[in-house]
Amino acid sequence: MPNIKGRSKVILQPEDTKVGIKIRVPAASSATANDGYIAYGLTVSGVATTIYDEDGNDVTSDMVYAGPAVTEDGVYVTIELQYPTTNGDGRYTMTHLLTLSDGGTRELDFSRIYAKDLK
Repeated sequence: MPNIKGRSKVILQPEDTKVGIKIRVPAASSATANDGYIAYGLTVSGVATTIYDEDGNDVTSDMVYAGPAVTEDGVYVTIELQYPTTNGDGRYTMTHLLTLSDGGTRELDFSRIYAKDLK
């Protein structure tokens, strides 16, 4: 399974920018092992990210500050988020479509993004 650094919710507050999320996408440890998110010997070569609000609307342009990017030899996917000023408070789902080094794809969903004013 992918490993998202920090296991708690990501909470975006008004005026937040550059809130980084880093996701480790491990390959299986051997050709016969089933202990990775992608097959043995593969890496992530590209990523396309879409963020949806609770109603299923695409709010990517309102929430992405920078990225997404593939880093550290195709093992990590990083992205920086900002508070969604147009959409405001709510729960959001981020979907990464990963392109793998063999040309295949794999989808990764992350649904622990919350925007709210805690003040």
